[in-house]
Amino acid sequence: MGKAAANFLKRLGLTALSSTKRAYLAHASAGILLRSSSSVPLHPGNWLEFFAMRALITLSSAALLGALFLTAAAPSTTLAAGATPAPAAGVPATAASYGVDLSHSNIIFKTKHLGVAYQYGRFDKFAGQFTLGADDASSSVSITVEAESVNTNDEKRDAHLRNADFFNVKQFPEMIFESTKVTKGEGDAYSIVGDLTLHGTKKEITMAVTKVGEEETRMGQRCGFEGSFTIDRMDFGINGVPKMLGHDVHMLFAIEGVVGK
Repeated sequence: MGKAAANFLKRLGLTALSSTKRAYLAHASAGILLRSSSSVPLHPGNWLEFFAMRALITLSSAALLGALFLTAAAPSTTLAAGATPAPAAGVPATAASYGVDLSHSNIIFKTKHLGVAYQYGRFDKFAGQFTLGADDASSSVSITVEAESVNTNDEKRDAHLRNADFFNVKQFPEMIFESTKVTKGEGDAYSIVGDLTLHGTKKEITMAVTKVGEEETRMGQRCGFEGSFTIDRMDFGINGVPKMLGHDVHMLFAIEGVVGK
């Protein structure tokens, strides 16, 4: 490689290329340098041919330089032998377990009243944990709700809901959900199948869940989900005032968890 061509490559930062690529670049750059410093006399009739050939050579050499430079600069996407691919976006490399942060979580329900409007309520006390793993098999959810904490913003109605016509909280103080299968869908969507134990009856339910976010915050590593499902209260033996209140109960929840809680 000539000294002028070597200096040309050095100025472009391409001296780390393979010997084959440096040879190609050397020929191209040498051609540019020689033609730009040529002292061969030209006849007036050859000026047009000279400029056309010089432009063609310069463009071809520039294209070659650019292609080889990009090849050298581009990061390799080939995995080394035995390397493990990175986990998909939104999925942690290892399982992370979160405890429910009650002050930033909500469990709400609604059912029809007299068939004309929805009556809303909530549960004020619940606890649990969820694990978000690198695969479905290592993910799980467990939530326990205190039935006595039912709150519809009416003390008389709440007392009725706690008695034997509805939740019968003295005999069945807790509602429990334990997942049996967690399946990640597209994006942040999940499908969670599990057993709901309510009013002494256990039944399998499926809930659609969306991951809202996951961040390392000044309040710790946190992750949040929201979702919903619907049950027929009659299936769980909650059959008080069947003509006044709807049979379908729609459950909505927003759960925020923190690692280490």
